[in-house]
Amino acid sequence: MYAITRQLSYCAFKQSIPKDSNVRCSDWEKFPLSKTQENYAAIDAYVGYAIYMKLAELE
Repeated sequence: MYAITRQLSYCAFKQSIPKDSNVRCSDWEKFPLSKTQENYAAIDAYVGYAIYMKLAELE
């Protein structure tokens, strides 16, 4: 799944979005989340939205 998301994010932004595997594989059930996890989640949500908007333009 990660490879597909990486390719779609490249299409949306024309650049790679850094997604550190240490953060991706970290303990997301432990609270509070670290600042790095919060940033990762925010970027992930924004990229998902941007991909959706790019795909919506294709209709």
